[in-house]
Amino acid sequence: MGPLGNPGQAACGGIYRNSSSDFLEAFVVNLGINSAFNPELIGAMVTIEIVHYMNWYNFWLETDQC
Repeated sequence: MGPLGNPGQAACGGIYRNSSSDFLEAFVVNLGINSAFNPELIGAMVTIEIVHYMNWYNFWLETDQC
């Protein structure tokens, strides 16, 4: 195990809202043991897959990583 539990148990999730901040959709994925950076990338990829599936053409993606 690395510093501060990295790698460790990891998950990613997202929430979709429209321009009026109304809830549209959400997801969560358990990733098991993983490094801190992978959930950010996987979360972005899952977001893009869902956006594509829902035929949403305009979206704003934010993460909490700097």
